[in-house]
Parts: sequence; C-alpha cells; structure tokens
Amino acid sequence: MLIGEQIRKIRLQKGYSQKYIADFIGCSQSKLNRIENGKSDISIADLLTVCEVLDTNLPSILPQETRLIESKFTENENSFDSTNNSA
Repeated sequence: MLIGEQIRKIRLQKGYSQKYIADFIGCSQSKLNRIENGKSDISIADLLTVCEVLDTNLPSILPQETRLIESKFTENENSFDSTNNSA
C-alpha cells in the first residue's frame, strides 16, 4: 500500500475529511486528493504533520516494503563489529 493510500485509510478510519487534513497541513484539498491517489508527492514535513493530525506514527503510514528495508538496515547496523576498524 502506498503512502497516499495509507493516509486515506487512516483519515477515513478517524472520520476526517480531506479538507480538514489539507487545512491542517496548509495545502489545498485537491493537492491532498492527488497525494492520496499517488499522483503527487508529499514532503517529509507535511507527512510528519499528517501523522500529528491523524494521531499516528510514521511507520504506520510508510509502505510495508519501506519498513522491511528499515528493519534490515537496523539489523545490519546492530551487527557491525566496531573492533574490526583498521586505522
């Protein structure tokens, strides 16, 4: 599921209109519609504001594929052996 689709899903679950969310983040309703339909990108700042107004966190909005990549990155980062530095 894409970010815009996830925003729409959570927005509808919370009972918010597109206009309400758009006003909160400072964009037009048509811009939010394009974001939800995957026809326009959303800035990180606006995405964080959407999380705030929807009372959710960023991982709940990110596509599952992104969360899997993040999880793998974190696993690799935690397994780094700092004693293997060559100086």
